[in-house]
Amino acid sequence: MSAPMIRPARPDEYDEVARVWMESWVSTGLEDASKFLLAQLRARVPREIENGWSLFVADDGGTLAAMLALHLPKRYLDQLFVAPAYQGHSLGRQLLGFTRSLCLTKSICAACGRTKRRRGGMSARVFCSKKSRLSRSPGGR
Repeated sequence: MSAPMIRPARPDEYDEVARVWMESWVSTGLEDASKFLLAQLRARVPREIENGWSLFVADDGGTLAAMLALHLPKRYLDQLFVAPAYQGHSLGRQLLGFTRSLCLTKSICAACGRTKRRRGGMSARVFCSKKSRLSRSPGGR
């Protein structure tokens, strides 16, 4: 698999970003996929952008493989979700590397919580400081 291109998300992709977000979130087993959850995430994307998110996607030849939300004004990584079909291929690491490259120029700190290790995967905690934080669910609950 060639590395997807990391680029800013376009407004016409926000629904697809929400779908990737939901599929990745439900792959953790913490919540089931539903039309309600997808609607919540679709509504949240533009609201969060209006509130300061810089939204990036990993584009694999027109297929969105991941989403990365950075809050540049407050200097933190807010969300990073990789579509299930792309998990286990180091795409999350590539996105964290992309974030680190911005850290050097924009002083961004990663906001990571106490995530558990997934089978065959790494937790985000490996890459982040102990003083950072992350909301418990993509719905902000």
